[in-house]
Amino acid sequence: MMMEKKIKNIKISSVTPMLSHGGDGKSPEIRIPEFKSAMRFWWRALSYFEVKEDDELDYFNKMRAMEGKIFGDAKKNASPISIRLKNIKNRNIKKYNYGIRGFEKVEFEMSLILKYPQVLSQIDYWNFNKYYSLLEIVSILGGVGQRIRRGYGVFRIDNSNIYLSINLNFLKNKINEIFGNIYKVAKSKYILEKNVIARKKECKPNCGFSYVEEIFIGKEVSFNIYKENIERAIWKNFNKKNEYKNTKRYACPVYISACYKKDTNSVIPIITILYNTQIREDNENYYKYKRYVSNIIGECIK
Repeated sequence: MMMEKKIKNIKISSVTPMLSHGGDGKSPEIRIPEFKSAMRFWWRALSYFEVKEDDELDYFNKMRAMEGKIFGDAKKNASPISIRLKNIKNRNIKKYNYGIRGFEKVEFEMSLILKYPQVLSQIDYWNFNKYYSLLEIVSILGGVGQRIRRGYGVFRIDNSNIYLSINLNFLKNKINEIFGNIYKVAKSKYILEKNVIARKKECKPNCGFSYVEEIFIGKEVSFNIYKENIERAIWKNFNKKNEYKNTKRYACPVYISACYKKDTNSVIPIITILYNTQIREDNENYYKYKRYVSNIIGECIK
């Protein structure tokens, strides 16, 4: 049966500032390609592929091949989908605002378009609805624009039901619906008294890749407290950020985001820990690194 082209219109509201700007460094911009880039990033970080004897090259080859089919690549795969900006509600925003609290909200509509349905028919576990489900997960775990690892760029999808019940089991099930039975609710290895969404031991790739290890869900707080907690976490641990990497350029594996609760005008902090490829568990500084990560988490989810 031939699949048909599909279009899904999506209304987006910013929760924290989306810090994309023009060449002058001041004029705010909405960059739709950043949404697709974020979807690719979190798809890679949340996925798992079985390989024989922990073959690192085989893992990367499988991941790249599947990523090319789902999102397109520079070789033979055209992207099955496109995302297009449809309408901007408030066009008069002229400030490039760094404040998490009190910034001018951006609201716009974009279209998720399935251009080449025949490509999806060749992928056993993927379909058009999973693109939308993945975008929902991105809106909780990450964001778009600059400083997205530090609580910026968070957005909300209007009319999505994913924000109604943000708890460990609900979010774990949502992720597993997309990626398979990879995650469970378990005790954290960073903060032992906390339950988290954790990757199962048998689903951890034995390779140098930053996959999702754990996801923390904090308590519902006001924007002001959310902002203060993030700033305190960064300030207290800033001087240690370069101690746990072997290269000059390596992004922090702690990803700070939030889920907006519209009925109470508050946020639930979401902290995702990515696997640090620079410091393995047999490294003499690993326990110091764990303490560094747990200190950031502890400040953010107070």
